[in-house]
Amino acid sequence: MDLLKKGDYVGIVAPGSPAPRQVIERGINVLESLGFKIKLGKHIFDITEHNAGLPENRASDINNFFSDWEVKAIITARGGYNCNQVLPYLDYSLIKKNPKIFLGLSDVTAILNAITSRTGIVTFHGPVLLMIGGGRDGLAFSQYSQEHFKKILMGKMRKNIHLMNAFTNWRVLKKGQIAGRLFGGNLVSLTSIIGTLYEPNWEDKILIWETVGERIEMINQMLTHLKLAGVFDKINGMIVGRVIDTQPKEEINMEKRIIEMILDQCKPYSFPVIYGVDFGHINDNLILPIGGEVRFDTKDNIIKIIKY
Repeated sequence: MDLLKKGDYVGIVAPGSPAPRQVIERGINVLESLGFKIKLGKHIFDITEHNAGLPENRASDINNFFSDWEVKAIITARGGYNCNQVLPYLDYSLIKKNPKIFLGLSDVTAILNAITSRTGIVTFHGPVLLMIGGGRDGLAFSQYSQEHFKKILMGKMRKNIHLMNAFTNWRVLKKGQIAGRLFGGNLVSLTSIIGTLYEPNWEDKILIWETVGERIEMINQMLTHLKLAGVFDKINGMIVGRVIDTQPKEEINMEKRIIEMILDQCKPYSFPVIYGVDFGHINDNLILPIGGEVRFDTKDNIIKIIKY
């Protein structure tokens, strides 16, 4: 897999919900300012009910860019819903033969984990085009996010990279040191592929997860689902990102409740857990390699990417 350099083509796809034209244009302007050329998927502006077109067409844009030798990276316009619908239509053999950067988060989690699980290619959990264009508040692609975009996707080093939060330390919920390959992302999207052909092999892996706008009882239910599916029995560690806008909003001490819930879910297990890492639906966003080898020691405030 080649990393990006100025002058490279980036392909834009919409694998889930549709993205308004102005959102795509803002993101393109930022990517062009970084020195990239842009190709849009043939079906990027399709709308079928609540989706960005038919699933086979959304998948064909991804397949076409993996086969396009000019395109060095594929960035998703946004997440939304129903990215898991494209999974049966992806050409995993083609993708494996043409490895390249595939970037997204939120509901794109289903595709990131499916591609890596089925092909062994590292994918990247990081800002979608909507966020690169500034997001709702115009601040989503912060200086911190841009620095990590350049470090992970444009840098010369692909090993021994240290990741730290932008301003605050993450919280250690369970102590320990561990190594493993990263899998996961948005908790809702991840849960949608558990028990399917596209679920990762969790043996000795590190689970990452984040959520936005979910009710606390639903977060609890999804974590219980992962536990009942045997995920917690196999993983080496857990990295929790930003759990934001949790409902009900009027709840006092919501973060305290979330942490207590995570600790209760993880009580029977010995793996370490850290909470509040800068990834998810936030402006300061780390890019994490799905399938990349990572180590962390809870004594340090550093996640070490060993290689990707």
